[in-house]
Amino acid sequence: MDDVGQPQGGDGERESKAPLIVGVGASAGALDSIERFFSRLRLNPDQAVVLVLQDHDVIEYARLRDALQRSEGARVSEITDGQVVEGGVIHLCPSDMITTIQSGRFAVRRAEQARGDRATIDSFLVSLAEDRAEQSIGVVLAGTGGDGTLGVGTLKDHGGLAIAERIGDGQSNPHDEGSSAAAIADFVLPPEDIPERIDVYSRHLRRLETGTRLPPEFPITTAAGRVAIDIPPIRSVGPDVGLERRAQRIAERYAPAYVITDGHYHILHFSGRTGRYVEPTAGTATLDLLQLVHRDLRLELRTVLSRAAETNEPAHAEQVRLGVNGHRVLVDITVEPIQDGPAGHRNFVVLFKDGPIRPVEQAESNPSILIGTEHVERLESELLATRERLQATIEELENTNEKLKSSNEEYQSLNEELETSREELQSVNGELTTVNGELAHRVQELTQATSDLKNFLESTRIATVFLDNDLKVMNFTPAITHLLHLVETDVGRPIAHIKARIPIEELYDDVRRVQRTLASAERELTAPDSGTRYIVRILPYRSIDNFIAGVVISFIDVTAITRAEERQRLLLAELQHRVRNTLGVVRSIARRSAETSANVEDYASHLDGRLNAFARTQSLVTRDPEGGVDLEYLVVEELLAYNAREGEQLRVSGPGIRLQPKAAETFALAIHELATNALKYGALSQRAGRIDVTWRIDDAAEPRQLVFNWRERSGPEVTPPRRRGFGSDLLERTLAFEFKGKGTLEFNPSGLHCTIAIPMSPQAIHTPSMGS
Repeated sequence: MDDVGQPQGGDGERESKAPLIVGVGASAGALDSIERFFSRLRLNPDQAVVLVLQDHDVIEYARLRDALQRSEGARVSEITDGQVVEGGVIHLCPSDMITTIQSGRFAVRRAEQARGDRATIDSFLVSLAEDRAEQSIGVVLAGTGGDGTLGVGTLKDHGGLAIAERIGDGQSNPHDEGSSAAAIADFVLPPEDIPERIDVYSRHLRRLETGTRLPPEFPITTAAGRVAIDIPPIRSVGPDVGLERRAQRIAERYAPAYVITDGHYHILHFSGRTGRYVEPTAGTATLDLLQLVHRDLRLELRTVLSRAAETNEPAHAEQVRLGVNGHRVLVDITVEPIQDGPAGHRNFVVLFKDGPIRPVEQAESNPSILIGTEHVERLESELLATRERLQATIEELENTNEKLKSSNEEYQSLNEELETSREELQSVNGELTTVNGELAHRVQELTQATSDLKNFLESTRIATVFLDNDLKVMNFTPAITHLLHLVETDVGRPIAHIKARIPIEELYDDVRRVQRTLASAERELTAPDSGTRYIVRILPYRSIDNFIAGVVISFIDVTAITRAEERQRLLLAELQHRVRNTLGVVRSIARRSAETSANVEDYASHLDGRLNAFARTQSLVTRDPEGGVDLEYLVVEELLAYNAREGEQLRVSGPGIRLQPKAAETFALAIHELATNALKYGALSQRAGRIDVTWRIDDAAEPRQLVFNWRERSGPEVTPPRRRGFGSDLLERTLAFEFKGKGTLEFNPSGLHCTIAIPMSPQAIHTPSMGS
């Protein structure tokens, strides 16, 4: 036995045979079902797939191409008009076109109907069934609505296989029965299981062609939602099976066509050769028999169905004329009810049996085929009964009219009295209208005044509360709610009952004094929880007629003003202190410069350089008075003032240190003295000279110390000075006096080496802090 899905014949035989065509109808929005179906599909050279899609505009073509290319052994091809169906190919129908198949070739025409009314899937499946009969398979995936249902029925009529997708748990919806492809399909399966069923059907067809009879692997017809019945094995009878199947098809050709409907006349099953009597209509796809049946048969069929439904017995309509290709065919219609069990649903079997084809003249001269003889009689009897009911109704209306005439006379007299009363009411209404207009004007003025007053109170943003003579709340502004827990319902409550964020009890004596003396009062209050300070003003509340009706208490927040005054005093004191310190430093620089200078020019030069260094330091301090002065920036700024080239003559490195302003001033003067000495006598006096400035934090010392090193090299030979100057005193004495530090100078022949050690105290070091 060959594997499933592999043809048994040779290559030449496969090429000579027309492929088995699988028509797949799907919605462009159901790409998940398409991917699941094609991921399990293995297409053989003797099989071809035609994919018919709805709503091409919303499809993701990249995702669709990827899903189609997952199919094993298949290639994808766009369909063109007149193209031959090829095996091993997935044919994709073009958009906005109606694709059909005729004699193994595709026929493509533009769709003239609006979207939603085209029935593209039904059109292809019907043409496939008529062209290939049992050599065709129809697959309808979910999301197509009713499109595909008629095609599935036609496929079954011609002996093909019809498969629909199972949705969810496979339970059918009673509202969808009879209007979906799943209701009449042979199989209802998940998308990934459909390819396996296609392979089984393909293998079954090949076995029939070879004459080998095996037990069928699927039921020929199953209703949607019903459990498939196991078929016992059938005894193999050899090559007579193919003959029996062909004989059965020939017998079906001569049997009358029929359909099975439910109680609402929705088609549940089609027999073969119903295309003459049942045809699709433009619009939404449906299985309603009365909409699908040929218009020549519609009137008689409706009458017969109604009669069978009323009597629950078979009903007939004989020799109904049906126009076919310019001829008149006489059709006998039989409707017979069938009951599905004692308490089951009632269905109907509708049979169409053709009579002989007769000339048009004979058909028109035969009174037995005139439309609606029995139906006309029935309508005439109903019309007669309607006339009788109408006559009785007319007589009742005449009696009623007599009674109405007498009532009208009474109403007329009452109407005259009402007219007199209406005139009196109109005069009264005129007076009321005048009074109402005046009141409306007064109300408008009062509303405008109230609105102005409300907006004025809200715009001031001043916390104000209005109290009557009993100290009960009359009104308040929105801002007062930040001080007193007042809401709209508190109007009329004593102020003492209101919880406050300020000590309002202190104001009671002032309020009583204002009520007694009619003089304003003012005092200052502080909120204990937030420290906010308020100026409280108490004024008498005077009515329009100068009557004292209470007091007005206003709370003005003066916290920002108070803090600004305090900060101004603090800044003034700080400014005075800094000015005194600056003047003291300048006096000290001037005095020491004079003591160490040999002449006026030397004095001026030293004084100018030291004052410039002091000024640069002050500039750094004033940029961020609270943040300290960066040591690295201080060193680089001072050395760059002497045109020292950083990277060539200068190297500065060390951890991030920020000095306090006082320490920065002294340190800047020390660096200035070292730089001036290097420019005159040291490394900066020659182009090849180098200066290395480094610092570190000595954690081993107690307390921790900042160790600053100044080392010169590649300059002229250094000799100790014969006398001490301002720089030596600054490095060795001033640092030790102000910061308890220590400065040492080593006059090595290779270059000057200066070391400054300062304790890491808050008085000298800003960052890092002593706890870092």
